[in-house]
Amino acid sequence: MHTLNIQSIFENIEFYKKNYIQILKNPQQYYQPVEDASIKFSIVSCQALYLGDLLQLWFGHKWTSSYLEKLESLDHHFWYQNKALVDESFYIYAFGRDKKTNVLTAKVWIEKLNQSSYIQLHTDSLPFYLSFITLDRPDHDHHQSKAS
Repeated sequence: MHTLNIQSIFENIEFYKKNYIQILKNPQQYYQPVEDASIKFSIVSCQALYLGDLLQLWFGHKWTSSYLEKLESLDHHFWYQNKALVDESFYIYAFGRDKKTNVLTAKVWIEKLNQSSYIQLHTDSLPFYLSFITLDRPDHDHHQSKAS
C-alpha cells in the first residue's frame, strides 16, 4: 500500500474533507500508512497512525492548535514551547517523549507555512492519548484478509 506523507495530505486537504466519511468507512482507505505519523507515549510502545486516524483527530479538533489553546485555557500550568508557532494554525501528526528530558514532543504541520516543525508540550499526554484510543476505526482484520 502506498505511504502518504504529511505534505501531500495537506496539498490535497480539500479532497480529504470532501471524502472524509467514505475514508472512515473504507478500511483500505482508512489504513493508508502516513510517513512519520505515530504516537509513542511510553518507552515500550510505538503506534503507527493511519490516514483515517489523522483525519478524525484533525477534523474533530483534537490534535490541532485550537485544541491546545483550549487545554491552555483550562490549565494555567499547561504550555507549549515554540515561539514561532504562537499565532499559527497547526496539526499534530506525531507524539513522543524526549528520552533525556522526558518532555512530550509533537511533530506538527504548519498550515500557513506549508512545513513541518516540532513543539514541546508541558502537560500530561493523557488528553492526546484518550483522543487517540477513542477513535472509531473500521475492522482492520477485514482489510487485511481482503489484501491477501
